[in-house]
Amino acid sequence: MSKDEDIIQKNLTNLDKSTCSFDLLYFSLFTNNHSIMLLIDPETGAIIDANSAACHFYGYSSTDLLKMKISQINTLTPEQILEEMNNAKNENRHQFYFEHRRSDGEIRSVEVYSGPIVINNLQLLYSIVHDVTDQRKAKEEIIALNKSLENKVVERTVQLLETNNLLHEANNKLEDTNASLEEEISERMGIEENLNISMLEIKDLYENAPCGYHSLDQNGIIIRINDTELKWLGYTREEIIGKKFTEFITADSQRIYNENFHRYLKFGWVKDLEFTLINRNGTQLPVLVSGTAIKDENGKFIMSRSTLYDISLKKVAENKLIQLNNDLEKIVVSRTYHLEETNALLQDEIAQRTKVENDLADQNQIMNTLLNNLNVGVSMIEAPSGKAIFTNKHAKQLTGCDFLPDLSHGSLSKAFPVYKLNTNELYPDDKMPIVRGMSGESSYVNDMVVVRPDGKKVLLEVFGTPVTDNSGQIVASLVSFADITHRKQAEDAIKNLNNQLVKTNITLEETNTVLEEEIQEHYEVIAELNKAKEEAENATIAKSDFLAHMSHEIRTPMTGVLGILQLLQMSELNEEQFHFIKVCMTSSELLLKVINDILDYSKIEIGKLEIEKINFKLTELISNIEMLFTPAAINKSVELEINIEENVPDLLMGDPFKLRQVLSNLIGNALKFTHAGRIDLTVRKIADYGNKEIQLLFSVKDTGIGIKPEKIKEIFKSFSQADSSTTRNYGGTGLGLAICKGLTEKMKGEIWVESTFEEGCTFYFTCVFEETEEGEDSKNNESQAIENSGAKKSLKLLIVEDDDIIRMVIEKFSIRKGWKVVLAEDGNAALDAYQRQEFDVIIMDCQMPVLDGYKTTGAIRQLESQSGKHTPIIAMTANALVGFRETCLNAGMDDYLTKPVEISAFYAIVERWAKS
Repeated sequence: MSKDEDIIQKNLTNLDKSTCSFDLLYFSLFTNNHSIMLLIDPETGAIIDANSAACHFYGYSSTDLLKMKISQINTLTPEQILEEMNNAKNENRHQFYFEHRRSDGEIRSVEVYSGPIVINNLQLLYSIVHDVTDQRKAKEEIIALNKSLENKVVERTVQLLETNNLLHEANNKLEDTNASLEEEISERMGIEENLNISMLEIKDLYENAPCGYHSLDQNGIIIRINDTELKWLGYTREEIIGKKFTEFITADSQRIYNENFHRYLKFGWVKDLEFTLINRNGTQLPVLVSGTAIKDENGKFIMSRSTLYDISLKKVAENKLIQLNNDLEKIVVSRTYHLEETNALLQDEIAQRTKVENDLADQNQIMNTLLNNLNVGVSMIEAPSGKAIFTNKHAKQLTGCDFLPDLSHGSLSKAFPVYKLNTNELYPDDKMPIVRGMSGESSYVNDMVVVRPDGKKVLLEVFGTPVTDNSGQIVASLVSFADITHRKQAEDAIKNLNNQLVKTNITLEETNTVLEEEIQEHYEVIAELNKAKEEAENATIAKSDFLAHMSHEIRTPMTGVLGILQLLQMSELNEEQFHFIKVCMTSSELLLKVINDILDYSKIEIGKLEIEKINFKLTELISNIEMLFTPAAINKSVELEINIEENVPDLLMGDPFKLRQVLSNLIGNALKFTHAGRIDLTVRKIADYGNKEIQLLFSVKDTGIGIKPEKIKEIFKSFSQADSSTTRNYGGTGLGLAICKGLTEKMKGEIWVESTFEEGCTFYFTCVFEETEEGEDSKNNESQAIENSGAKKSLKLLIVEDDDIIRMVIEKFSIRKGWKVVLAEDGNAALDAYQRQEFDVIIMDCQMPVLDGYKTTGAIRQLESQSGKHTPIIAMTANALVGFRETCLNAGMDDYLTKPVEISAFYAIVERWAKS
């Protein structure tokens, strides 16, 4: 292997092992190189990439060339080509000689340097191609000439001189060829040197950029980080690589990170997220983070690349602006309600702002003094010689060089050039504080600009002070200086804010007159609002009374209807009669659902919906829902699939009834609007707050009719559906999703939808629950109801109900269970029956003539206080509004049963209280 080939091979091998941060550099050098370069798949011979020099040499466009295989260029057989590619891939050989065919059919002799390289985890062959047709022709001419000389040596002895001349010419050609080869080798070495320099420059730019860079894997583990971000965090690279990024940010930032990371994995980018980094010493730095996901050609996540910008100065400016805006808002509010005090408040505010500005100026002066004695550059020169005495480390860091001012050799501006701010003029020697200090003058300037060796301009604030001995003689000049580039920018920003404040004050003064004119109208509006408020409160009271009355009036006859239907279902019926009864039951249940939706919405609307906290098993709850909807899904040939991810705990504390209501509503809707396909319910954990609280994400996806984009924002509103045809085709009150929204918000969550019209939609909602462990006290009311309903003894019931039909229905329910029944049509009759005999349970209607259920219960409890016994009294009322259960319990009743009465619920509640 030649020397230049070995250098290029080592270079490309090193490039292959470099990090993906230098991929762009590599491909830039590849594309723009004057040498012919190809990237080839060693398994198929396909040309993966070719630079412009290759396109020019072979006469093909880049697009055409990338569709070809190397066998379409190389004149060898496919078997020979495969063997040579294996040699290059296994590094058995690096240098090859081939015949290559160009697009015009011309055959050119080429020398190829080839070897393996890995790019984006793909094993490829790189090939550097050199056209050696002319050199080969020259060599062939020499060979032919030598052969001719050997054949004719005897015959042309007499022509020896002429032959020697021919040989001399051939040697000259050979020397020219060698010179050309040496020049090409030199060019290759130059390319290698430029490549190394560029790689060092890019590495320096990456490590010392003014912003932070890092890369994370799909689990949020740091796999790469630059020096700038390491300085911000205060750790070494070894301490931070392999750890989660969330370990180095605040809790609030971790929450933002968790909320956005799964979406980041999905969409492949995030932009302008505000995080707060925690330094090793505990200090915090606010940063703005933008990230891009790096994926392979199959869309699989490889890693992330994130850029971080220091926004601490921006935060200071934002906080100042927010403070100013808050002050202005306070002024406007004060003027709206207290017009007579407006002018005085304005003067006070202006005085306060003036004081703030004066305080800021004082603080700047104090800060300048502190900088003189803290982290500042310091230098001292001898007087009057001007020789350097000392300079500190920070002075060298600020100027970027070994700053040792020395006036003994002439002008300071020549020894150390600095410039006046906003000009290209050298700073005058006699104005420099270090020179003025030698003459006994203390001075201060803030317009000196030094240009560092790296080209960066730094604005300096310089203090000059003469140094005297005990006799008062000037012995030296001392200067201290600091970088005030950022402070100058902040001062300019404050000046701009002050200018805006002045303009705002002028606007406020002009607004004063308008406010005075509008204040009377404002008072009139307040009076109208008070009147409207009173009317609204009266309307709310009327609405509650109306709902209570309607609940009672509708539920009372519904109890008779549903009770008779339930009794008929238990009797012997033919198939047609059973079908008729089933249709009636379905219609009655739909009507009852409409009533319940209105009542639930009323509870949410007035803010009296209560969330319980009881233990339950998530898998049991979802299994019950699945059993509920499976028959309807089978009827419609719709597949219902449940998927609970592994990290979701089964034992939870929360309100299972509200969760079941939301899930049933969403699955019921999905089933209603899906005529074919499938419905998927998925549960996953998306957040763990560390105090046993977790956040779960539920999604219900269907392949139904979908929702038009313009209608999505309306569907969670009350009495709203996707369009008017939905009500006609599918029914419903339009309250279901509004109730779901209210319930999820009560459970510390939110609900939203994604949909493609005529393809289906996915409803998402989140809830916060507490994790519990096996053995913790469980209070699942439904399970207890089922467990306690096992009492089998014959019971004696007193049924107090003024409605004949309902009284008959409850009596039939009881008789079918084998219980004895005594009937009473009002409170007085109930008291008479209670005093004559004993009962296991009393079923008490609340609203009755003569003596209502509340007063009757009070009378019974009064009698019991004398006898010492206690008979369970179960309230039975058509009123299901918020507060009625508490009213019943406060009146002395033990439990509460709403009309219409469902037979299994009636049996369970009676047996539970009879057993107790």
